[in-house]
Order: sequence, then structure tokens, then C-alpha cells
Amino acid sequence: MSDSSMNANAVDKSVVFDDELESIKLRRQRAGLDVPKDADEARETLTGLALSGGGIRSASFNLGLLQALHRFNVLRLFDYMSIVSGGGYIGSYLSSLAPIKTSGDAWTQAQRAKTRQRCQPDENSGRHAKRSGHIHLACYHNPHVVHR
Repeated sequence: MSDSSMNANAVDKSVVFDDELESIKLRRQRAGLDVPKDADEARETLTGLALSGGGIRSASFNLGLLQALHRFNVLRLFDYMSIVSGGGYIGSYLSSLAPIKTSGDAWTQAQRAKTRQRCQPDENSGRHAKRSGHIHLACYHNPHVVHR
């Protein structure tokens, strides 16, 4: 792929960050947590949890870690989760437990409709249209499920 075609399809990182920040604000609001007022404050308060690899031993360790974080009501404070290998097994499982909202406010429903539309294959070719990385992740976020 040439540099010019890569640049033409690129999404500016500030757009992605703004979208993420809106989701984080909504999640924090629903969890009764402090909501950042602007992007600068968000950069100072965003938190992430990294679950490393290492196969089944790592998955077992990370399970215990997640259970302890939940028991002490700390797990809800994380805005991001990064998972690799063995950490991916337990991290994916944790993500699968997140409630799937079947109804919601107009904004949530509109976002869901946009994602469903973007995830549909092209009617003529049956192939998926080119999409940015974050749209692809929204369509295929479970690494342990084969999509046809």
C-alpha cells in the first residue's frame, strides 16, 4: 500500500480520542464516578489496566487479580484494558460479561445503528468496505469468535 493511499484512509488520532472520551464520560457518569470536564483533564485522569501474556499461568494470575480488584470495588475505576496472550483469555471473558444494552437513549441507538450499517458487507460484492481500525474493532471485537 502506498503512503498516499494510507494517508487518505487515515483517521486523525484526535477524532478517535474525542470519540473514546465521550464513551468514557458516559461510562463514568453511569458508574457514579467523576467525569472529566475537558480533554486536558481527561489526559490527567484516564487509567488503564494491562493484563500480560504467559499462557494459562498468566490467565490464572489475571483471574485472581480481576477478582481482587472487583472485591475491593476498584475494577470499575479503569477506563481502558490492554490484553495480550494469556491475559487476553481472561480479559476477553471479562469483556463478554459486560451488559449488552438492548435499549437506550437516542444517541446510543444511533451509534449502534451506524456500527451495524458499517459492519454490513457491500451488497454488490459481498465484501466489507474499507473501514478504519476502530470501526473494524467495533464490528469484530471478540478475538475468540470466528466471523464469516
